[in-house]
Amino acid sequence: MKIPKKQLAALERVVAKAPRRPGIYRLLNITLNRSYVGQARNLRQRLNRHLAGLRRGGHDQWFLQQAFALHGPEHWEFHIVRHCDVACSGPELTELEAHYIARFNALADGYNCAPPRPGMKGTKAFSLIAKKAATGIQGRRSPEERAEIAARAAQTRKERLLAVRRSEAARKAWVARKSAPSSTPA
Repeated sequence: MKIPKKQLAALERVVAKAPRRPGIYRLLNITLNRSYVGQARNLRQRLNRHLAGLRRGGHDQWFLQQAFALHGPEHWEFHIVRHCDVACSGPELTELEAHYIARFNALADGYNCAPPRPGMKGTKAFSLIAKKAATGIQGRRSPEERAEIAARAAQTRKERLLAVRRSEAARKAWVARKSAPSSTPA
């Protein structure tokens, strides 16, 4: 999706003015009045990553990406909701994020897929589960059910790698099967 530079200018200005310190931010779809609320240790860096992902059409939060593509950047605003001290800890940020997710109804009627949890990392597994949740069950699952989905996606890195990784021999056999011409009886 090629977005005209002019349409991104307002969002880029907000990102450029964002402080390089911890805080809570909000991505607001002004057409639908729906929000995505998040936390960051560096607000400018995090908003820049959001904008870059949305611009290239490959944002990790699939539901947010679809809404951005549908409505266009002129229907979005980025807000710094709360600045925090540099010494602000992860649990404090998570507590603030949960407060603002509830305040802006970002879980039940927004783009957040699960309640925030301390130490939660965005992974490919999480993105796949969030995409599945966003396409078919957004609004029909309780926050507790969404939290369970997020917890399953945020398993330890070692467990994810073991579940996904194939041995080198299995990979070679798979490639050989895929590249071999199929022989169908005549």
